[in-house]
Amino acid sequence: MNSEGERSRRLRLNLISVTVLISFLLYIFALQHDCFFIDPKRPHAMPTFAIVVLGFFAVFGGEISWLANGCLVGAWMMMRWQHDGYGGIGFASVSLLLALSFLFRVGGSIMTPDGGGVAKEIVGVGPGYWLWVLSIVVTLAGAVVVLLMNHSSKAASTINAESDS
Repeated sequence: MNSEGERSRRLRLNLISVTVLISFLLYIFALQHDCFFIDPKRPHAMPTFAIVVLGFFAVFGGEISWLANGCLVGAWMMMRWQHDGYGGIGFASVSLLLALSFLFRVGGSIMTPDGGGVAKEIVGVGPGYWLWVLSIVVTLAGAVVVLLMNHSSKAASTINAESDS
């Protein structure tokens, strides 16, 4: 009985490690692709690395979608430290909502590092954006599976304890 519980625990920890690794690799891969496009007169992509590094300043202008990055890192950390899935689900859910909120900005304007202080219109999102969202979805799905595994192993141990007595 104890070895089955230990095996279940190791399986959850392995799933957490694989989920965080895949999500992290997707995040890094997203940095290699265009995130969004600006300037309808001369459409061009924003450098994704600049968005990650300088995007924090956009938060002061009301652009909250960048905060999804911090929530994603929070989800990774909660999954690694908490192991029950609740913290990962919470942080990943907020991260996903914040990331998807950027879609409401398409058609609006945003300050850009190459804009010289002039706001430019966002004309669309690129594959880097969708890879970023996929990274968050993978984290959320992994956290949900960990939570379900945790509940099923607790239910199994409760049934085994009742049958032993």
